[in-house]
Amino acid sequence: MAHCLNCLYEYNGIGNTCPYCGYSRGLPPAACHHIWPGAVLHGRYEIGTVIGSGGFGITYHAWDLYQNMPVAIKEYYPQGMANRAINSMAIRTCEVGKMSSYSKGIERFLEEGRSLMKFNHVPSIVRVYDFFEENNTAYIIMELLRGENLSDYMIRTGNVASLDMAMNILFSVIESLEEIHKIGMIHRDISPDNIFICSDMTVKLIDFGAARNQPDENASVSIVIKPNYAPPEQFNRTGRQGPWSDIYALGATIYRILTGCIPPESVSRVLEDDIKPVSSVNAFVSMELDSVIMKCMALRIEDRYQDVASLRNDILDATTRAINS
Repeated sequence: MAHCLNCLYEYNGIGNTCPYCGYSRGLPPAACHHIWPGAVLHGRYEIGTVIGSGGFGITYHAWDLYQNMPVAIKEYYPQGMANRAINSMAIRTCEVGKMSSYSKGIERFLEEGRSLMKFNHVPSIVRVYDFFEENNTAYIIMELLRGENLSDYMIRTGNVASLDMAMNILFSVIESLEEIHKIGMIHRDISPDNIFICSDMTVKLIDFGAARNQPDENASVSIVIKPNYAPPEQFNRTGRQGPWSDIYALGATIYRILTGCIPPESVSRVLEDDIKPVSSVNAFVSMELDSVIMKCMALRIEDRYQDVASLRNDILDATTRAINS
């Protein structure tokens, strides 16, 4: 059996062209700084085409030659700080003065792998199989997810989710956050970009690059902002971050998919809060569920849910009351 380095499906035959997606082995990468498809990483992982890239990394399709299965590989590649020679796998920093920042970035990247591996028992969190340093950078080996992130899913399906779909997403992320918060960690980057809708409609939380242990009160932490989804306290290095911070972002995500509107920036709401209730935009949302979502998005920490167990209970209660009304 041969396997495609683009769609990662197996097929019979000896030809170089995939019968499913039409990809031909031997084609160069889409960008010169990407690893050439067919290169083998760590003596085990055959690199394929690029799934996506961002400011700090490149994610590839890949094939695990030991387990004979498809995987995804995330490579630490900070734009503007690293480069790669053509036809090479090794990375070098652009400037000597950036070596310290680059090395710290690798440490944080590997910590993401360690964090994710703690949750391999949780069905609603993407699984990590391995992580390591090589080629003067670092890699995380993850399960290959087939589907699309929630942002793309919403655009493709009409911009507003059904109540059933919203509840599926909500309870799946609550399940993830319950396990994350249980060990004293917060995700800090809940948003439609980091929620993945698999082809079988299961929901997975992805990207733990911003996750940190819950800081002590008044401790200084890095500022991590996902525009329109981050709570006010994440705009402040000494803001009191905790489970309630992830709950705000989850509420903002559900607001987005049930209204079709990107929620206003939380710090803008502090100055003038004119956010529209969900039920005023979507007639299928009950007043009870509306109250739950808006409580998640309360500007004051004290007015929000303090833990996801309380949030889950109120959602179930709101759903029951809506059915019986």
